[in-house]
Amino acid sequence: MLTKKNQYYKFLVIKSEGIVKFGRLTSMNWDFPKNQ
Repeated sequence: MLTKKNQYYKFLVIKSEGIVKFGRLTSMNWDFPKNQ
């Protein structure tokens, strides 16, 4: 039970980090045309 919870928590952390990185990439792409 505990290991399953830990695995799920790690999965959520990795997933959230991926979303943050992806969000930064997309926000950079959205800001790029505005800067020019």
